[in-house]
This record gives sequence, structure tokens and C-alpha cells, in this order.
Amino acid sequence: MAAGPDTSCSFALNTAREWVDTSGGNRIQVYSPATRQSYTMKCSLGSALTTCRGGKGAVVYIP
Repeated sequence: MAAGPDTSCSFALNTAREWVDTSGGNRIQVYSPATRQSYTMKCSLGSALTTCRGGKGAVVYIP
């Protein structure tokens, strides 16, 4: 898993966990410990990575 520059490691980890817990859902709700809010992340499956984007410019890459 990797996070974009505007994404905390804890939010990226929560995103990856939620994505796995929803069996690869394309729209997930993820809690951010940094802001204490939940954000909608839209995930798309690529050839090598799943990319989830949302919140306030958050990007998470899941292998």
C-alpha cells in the first residue's frame, strides 16, 4: 500500500482495510484519525494496483 502526499499513513491503512473488508468495493466510507471524520473514497481496479481517491485530495494505492 502507498499513500499520496496529502494522505496520512493511518488513513491509507484504514482505506486498504475497508477496501478488503468490502470485498473490493468501488465506493467505501473511511474514517480519518487525523480529522476525526469519515470520507467517501472511490476505488478503481487497475492492472497492477487499485487506486482509491476522495476526501480532501486523498489518494491510496493498494497492490
